Amino acid sequence: MNPFRRKRLIGNALTIVTFALVIANLLPIGWMVWCSLKDNNEIMSGQVGLGRRRSEVNFIAPQGNGWIVGSSDGGIARFGLGAEGLVKAQAENRGWFTSSWAHDGEDLWSFSADKGLQKLDTSLDVQEHVSFGDLKDAWSEQFPRNPWRTVWVNDVLGTSVVATPKKVFAALRMEKSPGLIELDKASGKIRFHTLASGLPFAVDQVLEMPGQQGSTVLLVGADGLIGWNGESGSARFSHRWGEAGLPWERPALVQGIGEDEIALVQGQSVEIWSAREGKKSRTIGLAEGLDRGQILSLTEGGGRLWFGCAQGLVGTDRRAGTLADSAADSSRSGDLKATAILGRDAVGAELVRIGVAVSGEILVGGGNGEVSRILLGGNGLQAKGQASLPQAHIYVHWRNYVDLWRNLPFGTYLKNSLLVCTSVMVISMILASLAGYALARFEFGGKELFGYSILATQMIPGVMFLIPLYILFTQVGEKTGVSIIGTRWGLVLLYSAFYVPFTIWILRGFFAAIPRELEEAALVDGCTPFRAFWSVILPAAMPGIVASGIYVFLTVWDELMFAWMLTNAETSTIPVGIRLFAGNYQNRYDLMMAAATVATLPVMVLFFLMQRHIVSGLTAGAVKG
Repeated sequence: MNPFRRKRLIGNALTIVTFALVIANLLPIGWMVWCSLKDNNEIMSGQVGLGRRRSEVNFIAPQGNGWIVGSSDGGIARFGLGAEGLVKAQAENRGWFTSSWAHDGEDLWSFSADKGLQKLDTSLDVQEHVSFGDLKDAWSEQFPRNPWRTVWVNDVLGTSVVATPKKVFAALRMEKSPGLIELDKASGKIRFHTLASGLPFAVDQVLEMPGQQGSTVLLVGADGLIGWNGESGSARFSHRWGEAGLPWERPALVQGIGEDEIALVQGQSVEIWSAREGKKSRTIGLAEGLDRGQILSLTEGGGRLWFGCAQGLVGTDRRAGTLADSAADSSRSGDLKATAILGRDAVGAELVRIGVAVSGEILVGGGNGEVSRILLGGNGLQAKGQASLPQAHIYVHWRNYVDLWRNLPFGTYLKNSLLVCTSVMVISMILASLAGYALARFEFGGKELFGYSILATQMIPGVMFLIPLYILFTQVGEKTGVSIIGTRWGLVLLYSAFYVPFTIWILRGFFAAIPRELEEAALVDGCTPFRAFWSVILPAAMPGIVASGIYVFLTVWDELMFAWMLTNAETSTIPVGIRLFAGNYQNRYDLMMAAATVATLPVMVLFFLMQRHIVSGLTAGAVKG
């Protein structure tokens, strides 16, 4: 083979291998950035691409000969009946976050974490909009001395809204909820109900009490249950968890049934609590052989209670679970005696919400926007027609980066890293420039020993210093009263001691590469030795000094072991912060990837911009004597 051709082939092969290695090294970084833009559930399930928000059906209301169906991601649709079953008459997905819905017979109301409270007409167009800015203004007017806590979308675990003939009530399920929101339909005036204005305890969920026609709405909080008089704005009854037969902790699902009963669902058990009598009336549990998984929803209709489970639909008589009166136990209980069962495959949905329509029909909503029509016949349940709500567009979770700064003191970590890295870089450059110039230009006793000692410091693994340095710093603090551990300056002192020797050796090569004639010419022109060093040698060696400084900055930026040992919560750097994050939020891989991206991208860009200077500095230090 022609030598020239062989050389070219070898060169091309080496180029391909180099690019392959570069791509292999960049793939983990690219995957980290990609995961920082995904939902945590998508990461944990191994989903490669971006997904859509989960479209849980959470609202079904009969209207005429059809239904209105809403979902948590802003999907809304009207369904009618056709020859083949369900017919989607009108449907769209607004892409709202944690939406809840209410229907007052005429208008449709929506409350979401990003759009606030909205009124929709019969054509599903928004007619009125009460934004969070409007809510903030109303809050400031009612509580001028209590600042409004900004509502952030990802902090909201859920929303709820109830529309009565005269008012609309809404609540946010989140930490430090602003309280119950009340909108007067006629005047448009917004009022908040909080601990300061009459609520017995904080609430974050508002529910409808069937048959009350708005005179009473049900308020739920972490501390208890309130029957709220919607007309007078006062508590009709209030009980804390653990009182009057209520469970000791907040149940997974609370729902009003009948005119005065409240169903409290926990797992596979339902406790029926009487608001009129103020005590538990009975307990319903899934009987053996009817285990359909956790109860996700319930409703009533046709004289029956209907339980939506993860694996199917179960119906029972309205007074199911009631045993004969017992003088020894007034809290009657029993197992669910099912009169109708339909499996998950037949239903066609993972049940989340059930709405009962007229003429012996049930509309079932699922966890992925599925809607199924169930007929109640003499032969039991029969699925008749299925449809689905429109799905939201693929969503990029850029809010992960905002959550990162809200959930972590990332600003503190960034400030500490910048202060420590910049300080170590400046100290290293000043000391290493003077020492490196002296090694390259002057002859003095012990020069060779000094040079070899610098190299010797780089031969010992850093971990070997960990315990001795910790003991040393502890003893210094005890003897002198000057604390080193838990301070930024202690970390700067330690890093400077580590990185100055290596920087000296790099800069020694740069100074040795500068011709002596430049100094001699400056001295002949009347410069002092220091002036010649400052005005001639330093500018000539500046590329090497900058490269060495960048190298020190990048190395200190990523150091974890000594930073973990010497810092506390106020002085932690970014690597320590990410490590703490992994312990405190170990299931939030999306935020962990966002934190790693924020920590990696700036220094990676800096490295690529300065890589030529870094390589030249390393090679100069390696070949110059």
